Amino acid sequence: MTNNNESILTLNKIGQNLKKFIKNSKFKTQENFAYNGMFVDERTVRSWIRNGINKIDVLIEVAQVLDKNFMEFFN
Repeated sequence: MTNNNESILTLNKIGQNLKKFIKNSKFKTQENFAYNGMFVDERTVRSWIRNGINKIDVLIEVAQVLDKNFMEFFN
């Protein structure tokens, strides 16, 4: 069973990596990634960065849009 603190740290890491990946991607900004990459409101992307992404299907879609392997979000 996963420790709650480990889960929080993992979600934080996902959010930090998402922010870095967006900045280094063709989208460059969270707003551009939200509207032109994921077709969601930019508040959703800010929430993912702040709180992490806890749904694997969403994480996989985000990774595909950013041309990343979803496992890279855990490094």
